[in-house]
Amino acid sequence: MIRQQAKPVLIDCNLNDWNIKIADIEKNISKKTKAIIITHIYSFPNDMDKILKICKKHNLIVIEDAAEVLGIKYKNKMCGSFGDISAFSFYANKQITTGEGGMLSVNSLNMYEKCKSLRNLCFGKLNRFNHNDIGWNYRMTNMQAALGLGQLKNIKRIVKKKMEIGSLYYNKLHKNPNIQILPPSTKFSKNIYWVVGIVIKNYKMKGYILSNKLEKYGIKTRPFFWPMHEQKIFREMKLFKNKKFPNSSYIARYGIYLPSYFNLKKKDTDYISSVINKILK
Repeated sequence: MIRQQAKPVLIDCNLNDWNIKIADIEKNISKKTKAIIITHIYSFPNDMDKILKICKKHNLIVIEDAAEVLGIKYKNKMCGSFGDISAFSFYANKQITTGEGGMLSVNSLNMYEKCKSLRNLCFGKLNRFNHNDIGWNYRMTNMQAALGLGQLKNIKRIVKKKMEIGSLYYNKLHKNPNIQILPPSTKFSKNIYWVVGIVIKNYKMKGYILSNKLEKYGIKTRPFFWPMHEQKIFREMKLFKNKKFPNSSYIARYGIYLPSYFNLKKKDTDYISSVINKILK
């Protein structure tokens, strides 16, 4: 977006499911707004009916980031099928992986042809080496594709296992008043538990402190994503100036991911949960 000289306008997350704060969307739309990027993050999809209604009202292109929700539905429709452009990730920690890379789905033949060209250096049609645009080498190898297709056959089993792991953690941790952990489902979707995140409540301790304590017990964790407005490069560019997004700043400092790899066993989640409850009692 920034490379295309477009001006990004940030919207804070909410504290209920850590997704976009829908109540703040319309107040940030202007006559110059062309598109909205909707990222399903931290395991639940966004409430797409509400968002799509806003987008239709303002005639906005919808770019859906479905990297973390491959394999689950919003109501009766698969996540990743709502955007004019929808993006998926096949990074090593996603539901299926090709090692690196990802996939786009689009609802326009012209957009499909353009994306196909951009990922392949925009070679010319008549003269291959007379390029018609500035593209990239984003080609997926045959070996990567074969790996991804093989895993895609097991997507239901993978998603089911991740949900089981998330539910085990939830059952052990949700009663702790110092922890917020998202439930297995809402009224419009199940929780895919791509990763199992917790946010420390009541300012008991920051996430990195809890991570350091857990590491002494042999438990490795990872912090939540760092918010866009606090990224070093954007601060140097003075892109968002002094704007504040308190919810994003809060969960970045107090949120951590727990171990949630596919072969994690119940005894492992029991042990990890018991240590967390002991520290955050």
